[in-house]
Amino acid sequence: MSDKKILFEIRDLCKSFKLSKKRTLKAVNNVSFDIYEGEKFGVVGESGCGKSTLGRVILQLYEASSGKVIYHGPAAERLNKSREEGIDLCSLSKREMREVRKDIQMIFQDPAASLDPRETVGDAISEALRLNTRLDAKARRETTENLLQTVGLKAEHYNSYPNSLSGGQKQRVGIARAIAVDPSFIVLDEAVSALDVSVKAQILKLLNQISENRDLTYFFITHDLGVAKHFCDRIMVLYLGNVCELAPAKELFKNRLHPYTESLLDAVPRLGLAGRNREREELEGEVPSPIDPPKGCPFHTRCKKCMEICKNEKPAYKEVSEGHFVACHLYDDMNNNKI
Repeated sequence: MSDKKILFEIRDLCKSFKLSKKRTLKAVNNVSFDIYEGEKFGVVGESGCGKSTLGRVILQLYEASSGKVIYHGPAAERLNKSREEGIDLCSLSKREMREVRKDIQMIFQDPAASLDPRETVGDAISEALRLNTRLDAKARRETTENLLQTVGLKAEHYNSYPNSLSGGQKQRVGIARAIAVDPSFIVLDEAVSALDVSVKAQILKLLNQISENRDLTYFFITHDLGVAKHFCDRIMVLYLGNVCELAPAKELFKNRLHPYTESLLDAVPRLGLAGRNREREELEGEVPSPIDPPKGCPFHTRCKKCMEICKNEKPAYKEVSEGHFVACHLYDDMNNNKI
């Protein structure tokens, strides 16, 4: 990806939630990575590992506890900064963030919950145009009808209410609303997990087409590694708010390095004889509480390759081959270039 331009630089990002005077939940812990323009960047991990929180912090729906989210998109120029220099979203005022909102959008897991049942499909989409453009009512109507057709719906759906639509149709409305203001970046938070298999395939195909036609960058949050493998360009593995591994999708599935990644991939169902030649690493136990995370490597309490150093010292996040990063003491003797 070295020939691609960087859209986001995430540096030492942390997000904690204060539960009481003595209890703090650490949802995202010192995470660093880059997102390139035009790529489909996947984030995988078990429930509660911090995937959704990370996506919301990048969009500044949650305020970061510390760290930087440096954005190199069009909004930088509108805020009198160069795109090369970028802008740290964590340091922007509410007024400045409103300017950035035109560039960054989100598609949610539950399409029904993200739509107001009292609002028509047309109103749900055109409201984004009303707030972010200077189009008059007639132009907003025409643009909305074109967007409906772009996502595979009919112009007649403009006056429909969400309760008259199927789950797939509701998600298409969510996609139309997200792309209405012509963003450069979209966070998809488990956007296809609630859909039937056939509908899921249709929505993924639609997202691919929109990405190609509009030069979009996706931050694709999912627990489905099969979907991530075929949809994403690169995949990052999170565990307890920490990055375990990051690599191009094909490389990750071909040459997984972290024991947690290995366990996740071994849990993916396989048909026939595929994958039977290698012994599977079953993942046992539960994810520790993020309120009281273990000392040392976050994964050591469930890792079958755990060493004494893993119990006391958190492993460095290092690049062990081009574009392949891992945080594991098994690779301490390899190249130690931190991102």
